[in-house]
Amino acid sequence: MLALLRRNDRPSGPYHWSMSGGKGGGASASLEMRQLAAAVDRVCARNLEGHDPRQLAAELIALRYACDRLRCVYLEMAKDV
Repeated sequence: MLALLRRNDRPSGPYHWSMSGGKGGGASASLEMRQLAAAVDRVCARNLEGHDPRQLAAELIALRYACDRLRCVYLEMAKDV
């Protein structure tokens, strides 16, 4: 499954690094979003073999929290669009 999600396998097209359509037309991803994507690439590139399952569980909790925070920010921004 991870092989399907590697950085080089990202789809190209309107949703790759910009959004087309919508209010204001197309826009490129911000520096912060490109940095976030790069951080995700680094995490995905790690070798998880031999990692402590408790550490992985803690990272999954932290990941869920970060995703929830991002979702809340975008929901707040979207209601004004």
